[in-house]
Amino acid sequence: MNNIDDLNRLPIPGVYKYKHLPQLAKMILDNHLLAFCTEQLAYAREYKVPLLKLLAHLTEPELIELSLKSIRELLEYLIANNAEEQIQNATERWMSNQLDVIGKYDVLAEDITLISCQG
Repeated sequence: MNNIDDLNRLPIPGVYKYKHLPQLAKMILDNHLLAFCTEQLAYAREYKVPLLKLLAHLTEPELIELSLKSIRELLEYLIANNAEEQIQNATERWMSNQLDVIGKYDVLAEDITLISCQG
């Protein structure tokens, strides 16, 4: 291993496997998806996540629909206890500039840290 990138590619067995999270994710997806989405958007606004500025052109229903899509995808990965795969896929889409609404360089460190620390 020659650099930090090599270390980041090493799988750590079981690090993203959870006992109760899949059941919680299923309950949210099945019963509370819209409320969860709405709350996440409220947190993003409260914490002034910079990425929201790029989405300011969207109407509230469009923003909710976009959020529902991404949150549903995340919850489906968590239900399958596949958080590691979700992180890898999201990172690959970001690094290869394949995000639906924003560009690779639109995402700031503050977006990642603020979103990760919400609620």
